Amino acid sequence: MLISVVVPVYNTEKYLKRCLLSLVDQTYKKIQIIVVDDGSTDNSGKICDSFAKNNSHIQVIHKVNGGLSSARNCGLQYCRGDYVTFLDSDDWFSNDYIEKCVCELNKEHVDLLLTPYIREYSRKSIFNPLFSNKYKLFDSKEINDIILARLFGPSENELRFPARVDDLSTAWGKFYLTSKCKLIKFVDTKIIGTEDAWFNINYVYNIESAEYFEKTAYHYNKENDNSLVRKYNPKLFIRWCNLYARMECFISKKNLADSFRKRLDNRIICNLIGLSNNIFNSSLPVYKKYLCEKDILNQKIYNQKFLNFSFENLSFSWRIFFKLCSKKQAAFLTLFIPIGEKLKGKMK
Repeated sequence: MLISVVVPVYNTEKYLKRCLLSLVDQTYKKIQIIVVDDGSTDNSGKICDSFAKNNSHIQVIHKVNGGLSSARNCGLQYCRGDYVTFLDSDDWFSNDYIEKCVCELNKEHVDLLLTPYIREYSRKSIFNPLFSNKYKLFDSKEINDIILARLFGPSENELRFPARVDDLSTAWGKFYLTSKCKLIKFVDTKIIGTEDAWFNINYVYNIESAEYFEKTAYHYNKENDNSLVRKYNPKLFIRWCNLYARMECFISKKNLADSFRKRLDNRIICNLIGLSNNIFNSSLPVYKKYLCEKDILNQKIYNQKFLNFSFENLSFSWRIFFKLCSKKQAAFLTLFIPIGEKLKGKMK
């Protein structure tokens, strides 16, 4: 079985060698490594070429910068493997990650294999499971009721961990059938803010089998200061609204259950965490942060959503946060969020 690995690269010279070494050192050797240099302006492109020169498994594509979605779509065009998986260039695989997953794929032949991930900080590693089961095979009904449903948003019971709203949404940490994967395109983040959830919704809706496999895990680097999630994006709210509109249209077009709309409403509320982090993790002056937070909380989309939101399912800390949001208390949040950031490892 041939596995294709797509690695989008943009200005990650600090982490890129570790990423590519983790692929070169894989115990499973039937892999096609497609590295897409998305117009890097640092030494990333040279590092990619250096690795390709000494490893026949690596194919490097240099392109004009177009963003993460563009790089992934470009890489998909070159995939020849039975399955394709994605690896961000600041993350890495353990050396037997692909081998363990291939053994399971040879056994179960599922359309989608999901693995947990490990949040890697400089001084600690935090294991992040996706399901309560360590091993789980999903039939077509469970794919719809569990996986697809969670991609739209959390149920009431899942609201205890609202910061995990997108734990299942990532493109990485999954093995997709290449034949099905190539039929879908990643939509630019400049349009929908976050590309992974929408890609997975379209993929998962058209599959018949899936498996959660916890005998290995993806290593997710949480210390990249240049990561997209650490830069202030003033257009994030509008772009996420475009994503919500697509999700709402999908629910209607596919005649999905009303519970999907409730999950989407929960996602919209939970994404206030991401919108707030987008503001308060930035270098904006404190008063500007307050004004941006105030503007977000006064958007009409939240009025009805909060009326039907289940605060009782939240932990104490998150209940405070969302209560403040529902009351549009931007000033209190300007004080509360920096404190919460210091505790987010515990809160999540």
